[in-house]
Amino acid sequence: MDWVVDFFRFLATRAPGSYGLLFVQDEEDHRDGYADAFRVFRLARGELRELDDPFLSPRVLIIEPGYDPSRVGTEPPL
Repeated sequence: MDWVVDFFRFLATRAPGSYGLLFVQDEEDHRDGYADAFRVFRLARGELRELDDPFLSPRVLIIEPGYDPSRVGTEPPL
């Protein structure tokens, strides 16, 4: 993941007219509360900012179902 963010940083300095959004979910992010959250990197006007994600976070519950003990062992075979 780091190389992608580094590329956005490169774009911010070398192509300040570039713009875009990068959504990142890193379950190895040890900052408090970020392991289950997406982070948004916004590139605009030569600046890259890391922001909270209001759309896909928290990953569990929005994208993936939470733990449901009644479903244990009910998944279909692969």
